[in-house]
Amino acid sequence: MTLRIVHLEDTKPLRDILKATLTAIHPDFELFQFSTTDAALDYIQQNGDKVDLFLLDVRVPGVVDGLGLAEIIKQQGCPGLIVMTSAYMSPGRERLEALDAHWFQKPWQIQDVQEMLRLASMTQRPAS
Repeated sequence: MTLRIVHLEDTKPLRDILKATLTAIHPDFELFQFSTTDAALDYIQQNGDKVDLFLLDVRVPGVVDGLGLAEIIKQQGCPGLIVMTSAYMSPGRERLEALDAHWFQKPWQIQDVQEMLRLASMTQRPAS
């Protein structure tokens, strides 16, 4: 099963690490990486219904931050799993629950990425 993943991260080495990790543990994926919410939003507005996992850093440049982008994803009714991540503090349980989002603290371990993929595969969008 191919997973479509949107990854929002403004630090290139972290984007590269995720890509390498995914290649090692789940080679059947399509990864779309963005460094700003503006670029990610353009893609999501056109393709959000086809995404299985939105992996969003909280603190990123753009018209909104990662949490704002998660709100837009939820408002658009995109069926994919939303995972928020940061090296800083969690946005809090109430905010995550309101977004129906999961939280993974940076730096991730390989088990964290495996768990993200497991959760995403359980909530995978309907076949079109």
